[in-house]
Amino acid sequence: MTVYITYSRVIGVLFLCLSCCYLYFGHQIPLDFWSEGEVFNARSMPYLIGISGIFVAIALILVPTHPTTTNVHQQWRELKQLSWLPTMGFALIIALYGLSLEYLGFIFCSSLFLFCSSAILGERRWLLMVVLSVSIVSAFALMIGWLGIYLAPGDLWMGWLDV
Repeated sequence: MTVYITYSRVIGVLFLCLSCCYLYFGHQIPLDFWSEGEVFNARSMPYLIGISGIFVAIALILVPTHPTTTNVHQQWRELKQLSWLPTMGFALIIALYGLSLEYLGFIFCSSLFLFCSSAILGERRWLLMVVLSVSIVSAFALMIGWLGIYLAPGDLWMGWLDV
């Protein structure tokens, strides 16, 4: 019996839909007048990620797979043994990061994201987590500042400064 629908093909179809949506929304990014003619602009990385995702998804769909000899109950047991709680935690903090970035600002929001990420991964040395998250994000913000890219401090901090 030939099995045409496998888990990898279903994942490939879902990943293809996700990559196409990402590419579509990446095309909606507005460009400044002076960056429209540049080789690398705000749309370049979303294009690269979306097209790469489409190639990976097509490879998942088209690569022949052999049907497994395990039954459905065995596959369900293996699926239940995966670490779903940290995965859902990461999905939650990624969504919260995207929602709070404009309000909290890059430095504070990214530091909080790295702190929560290391807590989800099991690190319990709180002082080390604070020092690493703040120093990594501060170094990255300095590097971005040296490149001449402006990072808004966030609506929360702008309200305190009465700007």
